[in-house]
Amino acid sequence: MPLYHSTHRDLESDSLIHPGNWGKFLLEMNLSHPSWAREIALEAVRAWHYADKPSRLKSTFACDTIEAIRCYKAHHCSEGFIYEVEIVDIKAPKHKGDFNAVEPLPTLSDDMWSIALRYWQYNLKTNIQECPGVECSEIVTASPLKVVRKII
Repeated sequence: MPLYHSTHRDLESDSLIHPGNWGKFLLEMNLSHPSWAREIALEAVRAWHYADKPSRLKSTFACDTIEAIRCYKAHHCSEGFIYEVEIVDIKAPKHKGDFNAVEPLPTLSDDMWSIALRYWQYNLKTNIQECPGVECSEIVTASPLKVVRKII
């Protein structure tokens, strides 16, 4: 099954995307990063209730459809590239979540703790108005990702 990844980095085929890049960046910026509070809440809920799932701070991220990664890129990485990737260590822990359901949304009354619980259960599935019918699913894995090819 092909997976897709978006990043600002221009990568070659066979390049490895190592787990933990997002976490390293977030931890370096600490409280000044706009996603700090949500990621700390997601990590606390994961550690407390779902310790067998991979930490978002120590993982790589990919989407399982080209439509989802195009939607992600449009809203979170507009200047980036899209790559087809594959998981290097298929035995590494994985989680499927919704990349849009990682913080409180205007259409929901859930607080961040409830959102985080629902993210790790993958029972909150959202759509982005500009991407009708696209499931905003992401694969979070402790494995490196290997670039198969650059799509755009």
